[in-house]
Amino acid sequence: MSWQEEKRQEEYERLIEYFFEKYIPRYCDKHINELAEAGEDERHPEIEPIFDEYLEENEWR
Repeated sequence: MSWQEEKRQEEYERLIEYFFEKYIPRYCDKHINELAEAGEDERHPEIEPIFDEYLEENEWR
């Protein structure tokens, strides 16, 4: 992996971490919080649209 790819991967991982630690507890309903606490990831069908919107808000391309 090139250094640019590594940097992009690190940024993506940082966004995922913040999404689960800060964004979901603050902005999502109880059900989504329960899914996240149960270990579901950003690809879960109920979490994915929220994560996609979050990425868009953070100008991820």
